[in-house]
Amino acid sequence: MNRRPPHPSPGSLVSVLVPVRDGEAYLDEALRSLAEQTHEQIEVIVVDDGPRDASGDIARDRAARDERFRVVRQDAQGFAAASRRACAEARGAYVAAMGADDVARPRRIEVQLAALRDEGLDACGGGVAYVPEVTDGLRRYERWLNSLTTVERARRDLFVECPIGHPTLFARADAISYRAVD
Repeated sequence: MNRRPPHPSPGSLVSVLVPVRDGEAYLDEALRSLAEQTHEQIEVIVVDDGPRDASGDIARDRAARDERFRVVRQDAQGFAAASRRACAEARGAYVAAMGADDVARPRRIEVQLAALRDEGLDACGGGVAYVPEVTDGLRRYERWLNSLTTVERARRDLFVECPIGHPTLFARADAISYRAVD
């Protein structure tokens, strides 16, 4: 039986998974937001999914300056395969998803780790803000995601769409089923 601790340690290692392909316009800002997290026990795994731009160089430069960052290169296989690869490389007891074009608030990891501890959850998400110009449909999606502020609301809409926006996913590693998938 796979038992999990009742309370995650405040110093728990969190693996942040960042698949990237052709993300040079945003990647530096995304990685900087992770470097500035208040919870410092992180490893950031950037999967360089066969980019045709300077994404890999940006990620390798960050890794050269900060030992918490690692870069894994693979031939272009797509977002899902790059995400699975990042998950397979993760060493943390917790995983956090992050897009190459996303920015995390400085306390994201700290707050989400506390939410898992305080609420006894396997996974949680957070609010999203799409910027700058987005379609009306994406703005409605943003409002819907941001309305799911309790476990009950998320459960209610579970079969509408995933109630956790990808770049806000934070979960116990043992709760992620695709971790062992090739």
